[in-house]
Amino acid sequence: MVEGLGLSLATLRLAGSDRQKLRDACNEMESMFVYMLLKEMDNTLSHDDLFSSGREEAIFRDMKNLEVSREVAKDSVLGISDLLYKSFERFI
Repeated sequence: MVEGLGLSLATLRLAGSDRQKLRDACNEMESMFVYMLLKEMDNTLSHDDLFSSGREEAIFRDMKNLEVSREVAKDSVLGISDLLYKSFERFI
């Protein structure tokens, strides 16, 4: 399971056609990639001022990154899920 995303193999076992399962898995991969990218970007920022030093702030940042990554993947803004889908579609 990927920390924060709640992803596991069970997430990918969705009802529907094989093409839809592949599309969903590709979207989840893009979401995971964006989440990890945002998390690493957040780690480069200084969080030692008065309003961003607590555990609550870290939880909020993590939740924000999770939601942003899901929205980015839903719209396939980066196109990663489309590339993955086209690469694996021929194996269906």
